[in-house]
Amino acid sequence: MWRELTFASARSCLVGLLAAAIIASAETGPAAKANEYRNVDYAYTVSLSANLHYEMNKAPNPNHGFRINVAPSAFVWIDGSYGSSIDDPTLSQAADSERAMWEERGCTRTSTETKELDGTNAVEITLKCPAEPKVGSPTTVALLMALASPPNRSRIRYEIGMQYPSGTVSRARMQQMFKIVQAGFHFLHPSG
Repeated sequence: MWRELTFASARSCLVGLLAAAIIASAETGPAAKANEYRNVDYAYTVSLSANLHYEMNKAPNPNHGFRINVAPSAFVWIDGSYGSSIDDPTLSQAADSERAMWEERGCTRTSTETKELDGTNAVEITLKCPAEPKVGSPTTVALLMALASPPNRSRIRYEIGMQYPSGTVSRARMQQMFKIVQAGFHFLHPSG
């Protein structure tokens, strides 16, 4: 009986260790598959880890990109759209137009930085926005923008953005998600 009890305890312990090892490898191991979002309409892809889930607009709405909900009222998005090269022929002018649109909503720019998106020049704008009725606290918005022209197409404006209530969601967590989307972004064409 003692021997049976010892064997049963050892077996139970091994089963528990095996289950823990399987769970740990599923969460962090190389077996986790990437989740690729592919947008042929706007010539880009974004590779994300398998545990990240995104939402897209349902048809008949256009497929510009996706959104990842990080927490209540906190999200990261990506958008590709054709813009008028007459209205904003340069990246700087496109960034100024975007900033002006947010300022019309009462937001204030806190910084503008030169960056890159998949090897292409980009601009990152950070803004503080007033409280919205649903959120109840001011929000922080960051936008990373780039312009590129796929072969035989008009210029496309690419934007990775994040918005979160100031003080209620971890800034580090939001920035990490923003960087994950940025790092996973790739053009389906040579940039230019």
